[in-house]
Amino acid sequence: MIDDNALLKDLVSHYDLPRNTKNRLQVNRHFELENLRNGNGRVYASRISTLGGPYAPVDSFLGLQYAAQQSLADLTAQRPPGLRRLNPWRSSMQWARWAMGVCP
Repeated sequence: MIDDNALLKDLVSHYDLPRNTKNRLQVNRHFELENLRNGNGRVYASRISTLGGPYAPVDSFLGLQYAAQQSLADLTAQRPPGLRRLNPWRSSMQWARWAMGVCP
């Protein structure tokens, strides 16, 4: 899987990324590739490339949502400028803006 994708193969070979027991990308519980951390910079991965990691159904529809929520929770914990926490009110307002054709 990893060796079939040119980008993933390049990342693994150049940055010596560890692989998990299923020979896929090793990620932490927030789906971060810890070896690619650079100061405040973070890289996250999900889907089939992380199968065998902290969440078994990572390639399912709900698994993708869970991975996105975990990654976003980790990002908001870092307090980057311009990124705010998700909540039902903010999500509803952003959806309404999108539905009216207004740029969020």
